[in-house]
Amino acid sequence: MTGGPEAVPFGAGDVRRVRATFQDISERQTCRVLKVARSALHRTPTTPGPAPTLAEGVVTKLHGLIQQYPTSGYRHL
Repeated sequence: MTGGPEAVPFGAGDVRRVRATFQDISERQTCRVLKVARSALHRTPTTPGPAPTLAEGVVTKLHGLIQQYPTSGYRHL
């Protein structure tokens, strides 16, 4: 084997299918056997929010500071 993380062959859908077939097996047991994190079952889908709006005055001022101090980092500016 080479270095690097191994991919888990099972996912949240597999846990749901096993639990639908065997109702007497708990979610915790199923996840432990299939080596799937329980948190993976309850993730909410993320939707991209609105694009951030830029304040033109701040952007202009930052461009000037970047020209004046080219070696300063973004946090300092």
